[in-house]
Amino acid sequence: MTAEDIRTFIAESLQAQLQNARLDNAALAGDFDLLGSGLIDSMSFLNLVVEIEDWLGAELNLEDLDPEQLTKVGPLCSFVEAQLADA
Repeated sequence: MTAEDIRTFIAESLQAQLQNARLDNAALAGDFDLLGSGLIDSMSFLNLVVEIEDWLGAELNLEDLDPEQLTKVGPLCSFVEAQLADA
């Protein structure tokens, strides 16, 4: 599973929010902050993490990801990719 696969999954999961914000999937580039941009709120972010875990069939441990990077697409996807590789 690559970071790009994870980014694609996130984009598909957030398709309705992206459409409402008049953004396309390309907007979810590396430094795009899902929470800071207002695209989703904190509860929606938690739901997204659960969706990712369900999709991957693995529990994620996001404790070691810098809180400032947690809701940024690039760092989140890279962190998940690395965590899967370590499993």
